[in-house]
Amino acid sequence: MKKGGLSMKIDHVGVVVPNLEDALKEYAKIGYTDRSEIVEIPHRGIRVVFINSLGLVMGPDIELIQIVKDNIQLAPTHIAFSGFWNEERNYIHTLACKLIQEGKAQWEPIPELNIEVLFFTGPGGECLELVEHASASY
Repeated sequence: MKKGGLSMKIDHVGVVVPNLEDALKEYAKIGYTDRSEIVEIPHRGIRVVFINSLGLVMGPDIELIQIVKDNIQLAPTHIAFSGFWNEERNYIHTLACKLIQEGKAQWEPIPELNIEVLFFTGPGGECLELVEHASASY
């Protein structure tokens, strides 16, 4: 997304799956063979793993999400955006501030992944996410 010389990129696509281990096997069949460790996020009631293709498949990383706690409701998929953390960071924060002021979102720290996330609904009802990586150099 470009606006006034500022841009964001797709950071990852999130997909809720019934079982992470089974999903990892299936995604490996289409080239997504590189993966992070499986991370438990107790306060959200989920386990997650990030996978990528090491350049074999063109596309963003995929976050596989397994719900492990009863009564947790998540969108089945989401698209997450991040910036390159120089001048683009201002655009992400401008968008985040607008969403927060409108009461549509709030930053949520996910210390297990060293990130902060902000979920919001897109114009078609789709689930979107902004990601701020805490390890980024500003």
